[in-house]
Amino acid sequence: MENVLLNEKFPVISDWQEICIGSGPEDISFFLQRAHASGNQISSDVVIRVYTETVNDILQKNVSVQSIKTVIDSVKLRTMLVHWPHYLLGCPTDVITKMSNDMKLTASKLGILP
Repeated sequence: MENVLLNEKFPVISDWQEICIGSGPEDISFFLQRAHASGNQISSDVVIRVYTETVNDILQKNVSVQSIKTVIDSVKLRTMLVHWPHYLLGCPTDVITKMSNDMKLTASKLGILP
């Protein structure tokens, strides 16, 4: 994956596709989508938990994992609806079906669909 650098001990996630100050959960959402689309079975729960712990440590806040997940799912749904269709052109039916099912699941988690 082109967005992962390694230091001596841990992976360091870097997003150099856009140079701007952005939303951390938005970057995490896109990173996880790209990882899963590339066939990497990285644990979303672990990434989100570590991100949340880091945010809480740095900001001395008590942000919940669930609130971060909600932001990530909102961004994920927007990305799937706005940006992914272009990349699905010409894909096999099973890939498109998987994306469609993921959109429905994400919309359900957000309370948009039953």
